[in-house]
Amino acid sequence: MPTSSRFVYLQLFQKLGWEQVAALTEDGHKYTEYISHTQDLLQANGITFVVNRKFPRDREKASMSKYLQELKNKKVHIIIGDMFDVAVRDVMCQAYNLKMTAQEGYVWFLPQWLAPNWYDTDYYNAHHLENVMCSTTQMIDAINGHLSLAHAYFASDSELMQENITVRQWRQKYKSVCRARNVSESNYAGFTYDAVWTYALALNNLVKENQSLLADIHSSVSTQRFVEMLEATDFHGVSGRIKFRGASRVSDINVLQWLNNRTQVVGSFHPNFSVLHQELSGGRLELNLSTIVWLTADGRKPTDGKELPPRCLLEGLAILLDITCDLAFVAVNIIGFGLLGIVLIIAFLVVKRRYDKKVQQTQNYMMSLGIDLLAAQNMSSLDKWEISRDRVVINRKLGEGAFGMVYGGEALFEDKGWVAVAVKTLKVGSTMEEKLDFLSEAEVMKRFEHKNIVKLLGVCTKNEPVYTIMEFMLYGDLKTFLLARRHLVNERISEESEEISSKKLTMMAMDVARALSYLAELKYVHRDVASRNCLVNASRIVKLGDFGLTRPMYESDYYKFNRKGMLPVRWMAPESLELGVFSPSSDVWSYGVLLYEIITFGSFPFQGMSNSQVLEHVKNGNTLPIPAGVKPQLEGLIRSCWNFDHKRRPQVSEIVEFVANNPRLISPCLDVPLASVQMDDYAEQLEMGLPNITFRKCSVPMKFMSQTDAAACAYVREPLLLSTHSLSSTEFGKYMELNSEVEPGGMQPVSIL
Repeated sequence: MPTSSRFVYLQLFQKLGWEQVAALTEDGHKYTEYISHTQDLLQANGITFVVNRKFPRDREKASMSKYLQELKNKKVHIIIGDMFDVAVRDVMCQAYNLKMTAQEGYVWFLPQWLAPNWYDTDYYNAHHLENVMCSTTQMIDAINGHLSLAHAYFASDSELMQENITVRQWRQKYKSVCRARNVSESNYAGFTYDAVWTYALALNNLVKENQSLLADIHSSVSTQRFVEMLEATDFHGVSGRIKFRGASRVSDINVLQWLNNRTQVVGSFHPNFSVLHQELSGGRLELNLSTIVWLTADGRKPTDGKELPPRCLLEGLAILLDITCDLAFVAVNIIGFGLLGIVLIIAFLVVKRRYDKKVQQTQNYMMSLGIDLLAAQNMSSLDKWEISRDRVVINRKLGEGAFGMVYGGEALFEDKGWVAVAVKTLKVGSTMEEKLDFLSEAEVMKRFEHKNIVKLLGVCTKNEPVYTIMEFMLYGDLKTFLLARRHLVNERISEESEEISSKKLTMMAMDVARALSYLAELKYVHRDVASRNCLVNASRIVKLGDFGLTRPMYESDYYKFNRKGMLPVRWMAPESLELGVFSPSSDVWSYGVLLYEIITFGSFPFQGMSNSQVLEHVKNGNTLPIPAGVKPQLEGLIRSCWNFDHKRRPQVSEIVEFVANNPRLISPCLDVPLASVQMDDYAEQLEMGLPNITFRKCSVPMKFMSQTDAAACAYVREPLLLSTHSLSSTEFGKYMELNSEVEPGGMQPVSIL
């Protein structure tokens, strides 16, 4: 085996991209020491020598299979074999049985100096009593495609020899001689020819130096000097450069592939020899990859069997920063956590800003309800109205409201004893907005003390369901009262006719007018004046109820609505429909519609028209048709209530005075068909929402502004910040205190919804 083979293996593996290899050699082999030198060189250049297995010449029959199985288990696909013929046959047969051949992606390097028919197991089993368990055909399959390293038989054809002729010329001359003598050409002819020249040149140099040495050519002195002359030989012969390094010759090495009983050169290595240091210093490998045939299933170059390391997901970053993959992950984690921290800080600031904005909106909203939450008297504002739940007895269902059921029953009061009451309940599990609205109605009702306004008697807020307890109105709402007596208008039954007399109807209108006048004096606007919200007690006195839409007006004389919600469009004034502006004047418009309901005994306003049509109808300057047959004074009153210029509508106090001076002003007028009477007024409300504009309060005299001016004077949308647990009166008061601000202008608003 050539001493420069280690350089061949190194460059060959580097060109083919193989990073691990194993060796299987026979102990006692003459040239096996080169494997150790090869191992050192490969490992010094980053190629792993996984196994260097030496097996004894006298080995057990089954041991070879064990050696190969070890290589297979360690996933080594590149194997250097250096052994004699007998061992090679055994090894390659076991490789065939273990599927470790070129077809399975293994690459074997076998000695080139083996006998030409060394793989013919049929012959050796028959004539040399071997027992190789593979046929010759199987052996050919096993060794097909293997590689070998060998000295080049001949130098390049163009290289000039010592005879001053080219190698091509010499080979042509040699071919002619063989043909003339009828002998076969030999690959070793060049070696023989160069050997003769080597001896001849050394002997010639010896004679030139000292002819006396020829007298005793076999003496130790002559022999020693002759060997020195051989070592100093350096010329270019047929087989290449003739130069010795110790016992080995420095020559070109061919990389051979054995394929289908033919051997072809696939590469050549030209060593570099340092004359100064008298040693090899690498060389140049010329590899013709196109001539190599890979017998793998896909025809591609086999891998070395080395498991690929886990793919670096951050390979690009690692290359960019010139760091390892692990450090790239550390860098990404640091950057990621840093960005996460920044995002969390930004998110915190955004949430805090939104929370602060909601707090401010809630403060503005509560102030819009007339609640000065910083005033001491508003602390626990409903506590003094709290009564024990066990003092309330519910015995019947009266109906269903917007927030829950309405029941009839009795409540025990210390100063009054058992009193008939109406109990409004809030559905269990209601939202906090619903709880606020529900309790805010109680908050506003506690402020009122008037004979024509339904009186709040108490609340139960400690547990769910929440109760608001009000005085009981025997005959229910005015609309139902009128509808139930509509048939009496023409029948004139003596006992019942008093309930529908002009005097009684006028008194009912008077009751509502007094209630509105009281609210106007306190600077409140009801916003939902309709017969369904007027209740009749046992004495036939009408009282204004349902203060869910009632709002204060503060220092200005109007209230601007800017929430999206359900509004009774058929009772609303034009300015309310168009701009969301409410004032006592808009309540006067609604009062005119109420008069229409009383006159017609509960007829539905704008019957036959949809809510959208009503909206456009009123905004276009139209009103309800006044029934024929009404008194001129009443017609004048209704028309004045429906004046499109709010400043020209009468004040509520003026209406009270006018009605008082005309005690029989109202008389029934049933010119509307009964079939047109509609009971479900709540279904006939229109959900309205103003443009999403940020509003503020204004303190200006009540006059109609432009739409732009009006839009600038209102309140922000109402937020909700409380959780959904049961809200007691104490908690309600605390909530109002913690989420409020003092109303500018020194006015003290009241707490209403």
